[in-house]
Amino acid sequence: MRHNNIINFNKARITAYIQCYEKTGIVHHNLASFSDGVALSYARHFPSYNSMMKDMARVELSARNNQIREFEEDLEQLKDNFKTESTIFMFPTVLSKYRRGMNPVRALYYELQKTLFQFDKNNYIHNWMLNLFSDKEWSDRLIKSLEIDYNSISKFQQKYLPAASISKDIERKISILNNVKDNLNHFREVFMLMQDTEYRKL
Repeated sequence: MRHNNIINFNKARITAYIQCYEKTGIVHHNLASFSDGVALSYARHFPSYNSMMKDMARVELSARNNQIREFEEDLEQLKDNFKTESTIFMFPTVLSKYRRGMNPVRALYYELQKTLFQFDKNNYIHNWMLNLFSDKEWSDRLIKSLEIDYNSISKFQQKYLPAASISKDIERKISILNNVKDNLNHFREVFMLMQDTEYRKL
């Protein structure tokens, strides 16, 4: 008996939604989450049911497209505001060795690795690179920038993780951001080691 009461209650809700649609042309926002199969079958007897479902599909598509557009705009804003893209980390001598558009901090990391593995005390670039990391003010700013970008990405992912289910492209881009965060964290660890004077005594 209780089960029948629940079904009747759901039928009443469906009826109210359809009557509202017939009067206003507006699809009730709760209809999309309605999952009672018996009540939905009952609703198909209304002449306006098919029209209402088409309108609901259009509303859902519009909402989905708006979410995707908002995601793309916020992603671009996130990238534009990366602290690691600051000109203070851009050195033509370093950037010219790597692909165009590479994050300057990533390029610094690669160049630092080459310096540490192939160090030649007579090489001007090698000496310049180690002296660069001996500048504590600059190095602190570098590490802080990595931390800020890491946290910014984390907040962005928390905001848009639910949206990953509506688009494979959003899911893919959020996954790529995980790799970016891993790199930022690794760069930070390496650069922090460079603040230890023992790592500069080559």
